[in-house]
Amino acid sequence: LELTAAEDGLFEVKLEKRKEVPPQQAPAAEISITTLPGDALILINGESVGRGRFSSTFPVGRELLVAVSRDGYEEKELEIIVTEEVRDYEVSLDLLAVVGSFSLSAAALAGELYAEANKVIGVDADGTIVLAYIMGAVQRRISLGENTGYNSFPLISGQRSYFIGKERFVVVDINSGAPVNSLPVESGTAYNFGRRVAIFNNRGIFPDNDKIKIFDLNSGDLTAEIKIPDGSIMSPQVQNERIIMVNKKGIVLKIDEQGGFDSIIPTGSLKDSPLFSVLFNDLIFLSSSTGSVVAVDLVAGVVLWQQQLSLPAENFCTLTCGESGLYALYGDVLYALSLQSGEELFKPINGVSAPPLYSAGKLFLGRYQDRFDQARLDIVNAATGVIEKSLLLEENITTTPLPWEEKLLVG
Repeated sequence: LELTAAEDGLFEVKLEKRKEVPPQQAPAAEISITTLPGDALILINGESVGRGRFSSTFPVGRELLVAVSRDGYEEKELEIIVTEEVRDYEVSLDLLAVVGSFSLSAAALAGELYAEANKVIGVDADGTIVLAYIMGAVQRRISLGENTGYNSFPLISGQRSYFIGKERFVVVDINSGAPVNSLPVESGTAYNFGRRVAIFNNRGIFPDNDKIKIFDLNSGDLTAEIKIPDGSIMSPQVQNERIIMVNKKGIVLKIDEQGGFDSIIPTGSLKDSPLFSVLFNDLIFLSSSTGSVVAVDLVAGVVLWQQQLSLPAENFCTLTCGESGLYALYGDVLYALSLQSGEELFKPINGVSAPPLYSAGKLFLGRYQDRFDQARLDIVNAATGVIEKSLLLEENITTTPLPWEEKLLVG
C-alpha cells in the first residue's frame, strides 16, 4: 500500500480471504524406539521425548537424529530416515569402562575400600588411611605409622579404625583423625603374614601368639584375654556368638564369651602354618600358607574335605567364597575349588593382582599389566573360569572391587 498521511492519520484496509487449497496428505510411518536399560533418556533432534520407550508417526523422508543416554553408560546415536515401513529400533547401551577416577594416595592402595554415602575410605601400602569424597576431594589423611603389608588392613567400624601391624595395635578416630590408642603386640613370624581385628559381642578382638585380646571398641583399652591352647597363627572369625580359631596343632576351636570351648574339631593338616579363613553359612574354609585347604562344618563338627594345592612356594593367601565355589588367591595365582568336594573347578588363573569380588556367579578380578603395559579388570564365570568380559586399564588393580551404586570402585 502507498498511503499519504492525512490529518487524522486513520486508514481502513480490507483484505480479501484467500481461496483454500486442500493440502496434499504426505505419507507417514510409525517409528518405535526401545532402550536397554529401560530408563535411558531418549532425545530426537535435540528434544527429550521420554525414557525407555517412544513411539510416534513421522512423515516419510524426515531425518531423525536419535540420542540415547544414561548415567554410567556410553551414549549412542542413531541417524534415521523415515521410510514407508514401520520400524522398531532397540538401542542397548554399554557400561562406561571408566566413569571417573581420582587420586587418594601416592602409594598403592591395599586391601579393601569402604564406601559410605558420598565418601570413600582407603588405606595405602604405607599405612595411611585416606578419607575422600566420592567425587575426588581428599578430606583427611591418617597415618597408622606402619606398613600395612599384603594381608593386614584396618577394620573400619563407625568412627573408629582398628589396625594390627607387626609391632603395634592402633586405634584411630576417623572423624578427627586423632590417634585414640596404640599398644605393643608380641613379636612373631605370624605378623609377617598379616593379622586382622574382628568385632565380637560389641567388643573388639585381635590375636596374639597364644591368646585372643579383647578391647573396648571406643577407647581401644584392653579389657580381657582368652588363652589359646598350643597357640595360633590365625586371625579370629566370629560366627553365631562364638569365636572360631585354629591352634598350631590344627584343631578348630569354638570359643564362647567366657573363654570356654564349645567344640574341638581336629583337622589333621593345618599344623604350624599361618592360616587364612572365610565363613560361608555354617561352614568355615581354612587355608595354610603351604597350600593345605580344609572345609569344616561348624554345626556338625566334622571336616568335610581336605585338599593340598601345588604351590610354587609358601605364600600369603586370601579366600573368597560364593555359591559357585571357594577361591584361594596365593600370591598372584587364583585357585577355584568346589564347595562340596574341594576339587578344582578350573585351571588356576595366573597374574591376579588383587583378591576378587564374587557376585551373582561372577568373579570380578584385577590382572597385572601385560607386555603391552595394559592392566585389566576381568569378569569371569565363577563356575567355569571363562572370561566373559575384560576392561583395559592404565594401572594395576590392588584392592578387591567394591560394588557402589551400580558401579565398581577399585583402587
